[in-house]
Amino acid sequence: MAAVEAGAEFVLGIDVVDRYLEQAEFIREARGHKNLEFRNVDVYDLTQETVGTFDVVLCFGILYHLEDPIRGMKAMAALATHAILVDTYLMNPRYVGRFLRKYSLWKMQVVGEREPAGVTTNLWRTRQSVQFAPTERSVLDLLAFLGFGRVEFLSPNEKGLEIRYYKRNRGTFLGVR
Repeated sequence: MAAVEAGAEFVLGIDVVDRYLEQAEFIREARGHKNLEFRNVDVYDLTQETVGTFDVVLCFGILYHLEDPIRGMKAMAALATHAILVDTYLMNPRYVGRFLRKYSLWKMQVVGEREPAGVTTNLWRTRQSVQFAPTERSVLDLLAFLGFGRVEFLSPNEKGLEIRYYKRNRGTFLGVR
């Protein structure tokens, strides 16, 4: 919504949970945005032929849900003609996190079919799967590997963000071609 309201010519939002798509469509209709579309598309099925290309690709809260993060990010990066913005959970273990930031490491965990009651970020999960949580360095290295010539971690300089951004348990990264 914010991209459309900021002047984007066209915005495509994707998800694999119909409930989220229905909520997004409701808001789109209420706001009257004609140049905004939502589709049920798996990240691994994204191609230029199926969805087109975009000046900017926004990846918010998806990287750590990908069972194959390299393949998923390759698919999304292939759609970006200019830039990609990635906001993700980060591996930043207490006490040693500041030492790990310089290493390209990924933490792996097996997660169940459903999270505890009230957790809605995994409604799409139908089986156990593997999730990977990257370090800051991993995301920077991944974006460079995907062909972005300028990559940077965007330090949380604004006030009022969630505490996890200041603690570096979550971070935002920019990759520019």
